[in-house]
Amino acid sequence: MPAAGWHRVRTACWSDPPTRPPIRGQFANPTRFRHPVRVDTKDLITIGVAAYGAVLSTFVFIIQRIDKCRKIRVTASHGFGVPGGEQLLVITAANIGHVNVTLSSFALRLPNRSQMILPYSQQEFRLPHELKPGQAAKFLFPLNEVLRGLLEHGYHGTEPLVPVVDDQAGAIHRGKAVRLGVPS
Repeated sequence: MPAAGWHRVRTACWSDPPTRPPIRGQFANPTRFRHPVRVDTKDLITIGVAAYGAVLSTFVFIIQRIDKCRKIRVTASHGFGVPGGEQLLVITAANIGHVNVTLSSFALRLPNRSQMILPYSQQEFRLPHELKPGQAAKFLFPLNEVLRGLLEHGYHGTEPLVPVVDDQAGAIHRGKAVRLGVPS
C-alpha cells in the first residue's frame, strides 16, 4: 500500500491543470495585440531592397556554379566516308561549357549497361584530347567493325546504344540513344 501523501502528489501533478499567476504589466491588456503593427514606407523600401538583393545574389551564385561545370554534348549518327563510301559511326563531343575539358575515352553503352570501348578511330588526333570552350571533336568508327563487335556480344536487331564520353576529371557524359541496324 502506498504512502499516505503519494496519492495527493500524483493527482496534483497529472490530473489538475496548471495554475498561472495573473498577468501584469504591458501584456495585461489583451486588446493591445489585436491590431497589426504599422510599418513605415521607409521600412517597406528597406525590406524590399534587402529581399531583391538576396534573390539577385542567390541567382548570380547559381549561374556562376553552372558556368563552372564541365558540359559536353555527345551525339552519335551514321555517315559515309569519302572516298570509297564506307559506312561510319560518327560520335561527336562538343564542349558547350566555359571550362576546358580533356576527353579520355569513347564507348557505346549496351542495353545490359556494359560498355563497348571503341579503340580504333579515324581522326587526326589521339586521346586524351583537350577541348576548349566551343570546340568539338568527331570520332569516326567503321560501322562494320562496330556491328561485328555487337554480334559477338549477342545483340541482334536494333537495340538502343548510348554514346558515352569520359573525361579525365572522372565525369561521364552520355548522349541520346542511337539504333544501329545489326543484321541477324
